[in-house]
Amino acid sequence: MQLFGIKRVGFSGVFSVLTSMPLLAMAAEIRCPLQMQSAFENVSANVEGWEARRIYTKHLLEAFEVRESNQHDPRKSQTSIYDDSKTFTAESGDVVNVLTWNLDGLPNPVAVCGYTFTSVGLTRSIAGFKKCEVRSVSKRGVGPEKIVSARCF
Repeated sequence: MQLFGIKRVGFSGVFSVLTSMPLLAMAAEIRCPLQMQSAFENVSANVEGWEARRIYTKHLLEAFEVRESNQHDPRKSQTSIYDDSKTFTAESGDVVNVLTWNLDGLPNPVAVCGYTFTSVGLTRSIAGFKKCEVRSVSKRGVGPEKIVSARCF
């Protein structure tokens, strides 16, 4: 039976395909997306006199952290503090802040990308990478910083 151009196979067929595939090389670098599409969220309790509605808004990258993953209980994961911080003024007059995490020795490190206007975030294992770096910019040193890149390499 064909489903959308894909041949349907049983579980044993999938297992044999997966075990016969060559291991894929790890990406040289990963980046948090700077924007996330709408996230599906629910209100956990009714608020008297109000109606919960889905609001479509942009979710922009606003936070990044490296965690030591506790795979059995994510609530017990610990946030790793960055190892280095550098601030400089670019030719444009913008103030750039760079935070760097050295991942050597961290057990099961995970990158966590946080976004505006949502409690939904993106997480990804970063085992095998050496460093993570976040760059944020404040226009001419005035106003809030905006993350312009969050990457692990």
